[in-house]
Amino acid sequence: MAQNVKKIISTLAGFALLFGQSGSAQSGVQEQAGAVYNSARMWVPLNYNSDLIFFADPFSVYKVDNSEWDINIAALNNQNQYVTEETKTYRINCNTLEVSPNVGWRVNGIIKENRGPLGVRSIRDSRFRANPTQIIWSAKEYVCGVVNSGIGYGWIFSSFRNGQIRGIIDRFWIKENSVDISPEDQNLRRAVVMSDVAGGNVFDFSDVYVKCDKREWMNFSKEGTLNSWAPVVERSAVDVIYEKMCSNRFQNIAYRTAPFEIPAPKPVPKNELVEKAESGSNMDDAKSKCSALGFRAGTPKFGQCVLKLTQ
Repeated sequence: MAQNVKKIISTLAGFALLFGQSGSAQSGVQEQAGAVYNSARMWVPLNYNSDLIFFADPFSVYKVDNSEWDINIAALNNQNQYVTEETKTYRINCNTLEVSPNVGWRVNGIIKENRGPLGVRSIRDSRFRANPTQIIWSAKEYVCGVVNSGIGYGWIFSSFRNGQIRGIIDRFWIKENSVDISPEDQNLRRAVVMSDVAGGNVFDFSDVYVKCDKREWMNFSKEGTLNSWAPVVERSAVDVIYEKMCSNRFQNIAYRTAPFEIPAPKPVPKNELVEKAESGSNMDDAKSKCSALGFRAGTPKFGQCVLKLTQ
């Protein structure tokens, strides 16, 4: 979905929206907003209201100091038009919950500050304290994380469910914002991932394992279901999780060496009839007899015949 949104935005021309500034200032805003947008590998949903849909760049979270973080945000209006004035870098203080929406534009780690006509930077004058009724609260959660049952979780990804824009937003978080690295193999890593729905209170948990050198992943759910190793699909939730687990460059994630084992999957209960059929010691004889009786292999009556003879 994020790829489609980016494709839509990238085909739009002429960003017209503008703070009432001079032509050169407007051009500068457009240029910087475009740079922020084009620097993102993908945009994922943040939140929405009746007028705009807000997206965040999951790779843009940047540590300014021990309490302040930056994140890049973009927006579309109801006509799927790119909103220049809403595409920029937000600075969030995780201690005071203050937000600076006019910090400027951060591209590849370098900030282009938003300054007034006289070159005066006025970030502090524009700061405000976020509250849960504001869309920016979602950005605060993405940057600062959330707490569930006394345990902190750091955001890694979000998506509209089934591509339904303005629908349910599924969000994914890493427990304690940390990734475990196997001491025996630096490429084998594990993280506990929590998923939830924006605005909801239902949570799912699973252990995610990755092989960084092979670009593979595996999931172990709370029900004990263990998937097989599978390739990481580009521009997917797993792609973001994989990169954040395998790259040590993310400042808001703790990469720690810790021993762990990949658990054995719980046995999946078999259908009672199938179990009975497989338990028969004379399965081949039963099949031969049923064929001799005129039942055709693969039909329901053939199966019933085999089950009856092996009971």
